[in-house]
Amino acid sequence: MKKRKYFKAITIASLMLLTGILFWAWLFSSPLKSRLTLEAGDWELTGREFLRLGIPGLNYHLLTDLTAIDTHVPGDYPVQFLVNGRTQVCLLRIRDTRPPVATIQDVTIPVGAPLQLKDFLASLEEETALVLRLYPLPEDTTSGKNTTSQKEAISQTKPLAEENLPFQNDFPSEPNASSASQNAPAKAISELSPGSYSLLLHFTDAGGNESQYSVSLTVCGVQASCQAELGDETFSASHYQFSEAEISSYSSADSRFFPRSDELSYQTDITPLLSQAGVHQITLKANGMTVPVELIVADTTAPKVTKKKLSLWLGETAKPKDFTKKITDASSVSVRFVKKPDFKKTGKQTVELIAEDEFGNETAFHSQLTIKKDKTGPEILGTRDLSFPLGVTIAYRKSVFAVDNKDGEVSYQVDSSQVNPGKTGRYPVTYFAADSSGNESSVTVYLTITKALSITEEEVYALADEVLAEVFRLAGLNQAVGAKEKTNTNGATTSYHPGKDTALDYQVLYALYDWCRSSLHYSGTSDKSSSLQAAYDGFLTRSGDCFTYSSVLDLLLTRAGFESMEVRRSRTDTFHTWNLVRYQGAWYHLDACPLLSGEAFVPFLVNDADLLEFSEGYGIRHPDKSHQNYYQFEQKLYPERGDHSIEPPK
Repeated sequence: MKKRKYFKAITIASLMLLTGILFWAWLFSSPLKSRLTLEAGDWELTGREFLRLGIPGLNYHLLTDLTAIDTHVPGDYPVQFLVNGRTQVCLLRIRDTRPPVATIQDVTIPVGAPLQLKDFLASLEEETALVLRLYPLPEDTTSGKNTTSQKEAISQTKPLAEENLPFQNDFPSEPNASSASQNAPAKAISELSPGSYSLLLHFTDAGGNESQYSVSLTVCGVQASCQAELGDETFSASHYQFSEAEISSYSSADSRFFPRSDELSYQTDITPLLSQAGVHQITLKANGMTVPVELIVADTTAPKVTKKKLSLWLGETAKPKDFTKKITDASSVSVRFVKKPDFKKTGKQTVELIAEDEFGNETAFHSQLTIKKDKTGPEILGTRDLSFPLGVTIAYRKSVFAVDNKDGEVSYQVDSSQVNPGKTGRYPVTYFAADSSGNESSVTVYLTITKALSITEEEVYALADEVLAEVFRLAGLNQAVGAKEKTNTNGATTSYHPGKDTALDYQVLYALYDWCRSSLHYSGTSDKSSSLQAAYDGFLTRSGDCFTYSSVLDLLLTRAGFESMEVRRSRTDTFHTWNLVRYQGAWYHLDACPLLSGEAFVPFLVNDADLLEFSEGYGIRHPDKSHQNYYQFEQKLYPERGDHSIEPPK
């Protein structure tokens, strides 16, 4: 009995000792797996995959950058850890054991075009890089099956084409540019005649797994590439048609694969592409086939230049483009001097220039440059002998402008130092003007101060301002005009400040013009001693002749803020006067005085040409003396008028 108990104790003690030994051996052995095998694919490794069961208090640190390991490339990769102060290594084995799986689609290419084997793939299931090879289809091949007879057939056959296909997460996508140089030249494909071909597409992945599929290739007898001129919107799909000579070069020409011009059309909208130089990939519809082709859009046409002669003042310069009237080209064009002209030399000189477009097409042309020295002083326009009643403000500057042949409108000075405004008499008044070249000119007129009127300026202005307020009210312009109202230099409380709103300016002008035509009556006589008196009489009696109409309208326009002046017929045997008004920077004719019955012409904001054309016909229709050359005037005495008569703004 004692022996049995002793034996039992020995057994228990031995088991406990063995357990302890195994525990401590396990405790101090490596906590890492010796190797880890993964199937190629998308893995996000953290390091825990390499550990055995968790060990309490284990202190480890991953030394290898796992993100640097491409899990789509089969191979053996050592992975280092620091475990309890010691460096230990686990072997990561990435394997590819699954053959590629693809969905196949038919491909159509033009004759001679390069073929990308990946175009046969509608979809692809594969986790590693591939080598694609295209073979003639063996006669005993069963589509989609990898048989021994197929392997033997392709092992003894040179591929028609070969292509390396890197792993792509987002297949299908554009081919990897770095692999393009590795693709074997597909000379055999480029030499295929138009027709339909059954072929075998063979896959070999990075793990050595193979699969293959029957594919269909159609070679269409159209041009693989055509060039269109930039901007040529008439470029038709018929340009891709094979010529008769090209078709006859093939021993067996199946007409199905050589579409006629009426069987060709664009599937791609090429309209926007024709304005973009470069190489574009487009698609044709060709006798039921969809064919990818290349469209090269290039600018090969030199710019068309309409040149112009240039005349400059000494001291001015010009840019090369200033010598062109019009340039026609599909792209932007720059112009340069062959030799820069001498802008400091007066006289005529020939200027050689070159117009070049964005694509290097050039047009050489020459023009003429004339350099003039300014020797002419400004012309002082609108001056005439003046007559003002005693006590009336003398408007020396009204209707007077200085215009220079080089500088345009320039300022001028008035010398009225010899005038005694408090005494009747005849006094000289001189106008002076100078241009930027230092040329000067002057004009002397005579001012006659007549006896005082029985009225004052303030009385006439008050009458004019009453009419302005009434005109604005009747025309429904109170609100619009009121928004712009501000006291002007004439002190009118109903003043209007034109130039900001073209449509409103037109309305105000027409309202004032129409008031004069409808409110004044033609009597054939007026007091012509002064325009102020004529305006006063017109406001009171609402009658008078052309001088009354022009005086009233001139005062209304001036009080409303417009620049206005009187125009007189150049004939001295008969008298007629009307107005010029400045509208949107140019001067136009107004005549509120009524024409003879039956005349449809409305002289409102008209230019010289229309006014003089009417004047000629008016004299023919009414041959009496007073209507001959009705609107003939000394044009050079007045500022430059607008080119076109003004139509009512929309």
